Amino acid sequence: MHAVPARSATDRDRAQNLDNGATYRGVMLQLVCARLGITLLHAKPYDAPARGKMERFWRRMREEALNHIGEVASLVDVEHKLRTWLGRFYQCTPHAGILGRAPAARFAEGDKVRVSEQELRDALTVRVRRRVRRDTTVNVGGTVYEVPLGYLAGHLVTIATSLFDRQLPALELENKRIPLVVVDPLHNATRKRPPRQPVPDKPERPVDFDPSHTLAPNPEEVSDDELF
Repeated sequence: MHAVPARSATDRDRAQNLDNGATYRGVMLQLVCARLGITLLHAKPYDAPARGKMERFWRRMREEALNHIGEVASLVDVEHKLRTWLGRFYQCTPHAGILGRAPAARFAEGDKVRVSEQELRDALTVRVRRRVRRDTTVNVGGTVYEVPLGYLAGHLVTIATSLFDRQLPALELENKRIPLVVVDPLHNATRKRPPRQPVPDKPERPVDFDPSHTLAPNPEEVSDDELF
């Protein structure tokens, strides 16, 4: 899973016209588009003219960017160079397919819907069901995390991960989000396990243990016959 660059707000497209390949038909992509109200369109199979602008974009990116990208240290470096090429050379260059207009100027003229950072985070949140192990750990995406609630051992729980940022997964329980931490193998082998029973909430006020109050009849439950 890759994180999406964090922005305070962005513009939402009304529709996305994508290729018909398996990469663009994933369940997660369909779910995110449905959450944001984006119509997902796919080109017909074996219909090359329907993908003309897509294929032209990939060809230009290979010729002007990928073939001259040089040495890179990580995927983050590749993304930075591609974003630089998009901003400086592609989006500001006139295109014959849009009558000599630049893509950035053409996009600025269209109607857009603003999407807040929280809406993006909610739309890009993935939830999975996992069973907590007896040592109160859970495996998510190949990484083992500690569950701070011992009574959940052996139970199925819901784990939420946001693709919007690089925050760690969180356990969703009773309308609460409990952040998870990556297991330290050495510490986990010797640490004291959390209690297997939920810890009761502390009372908000002192409990009245006066037996006379307990045995006394409730005035609301006394019938009229008992008064005479």
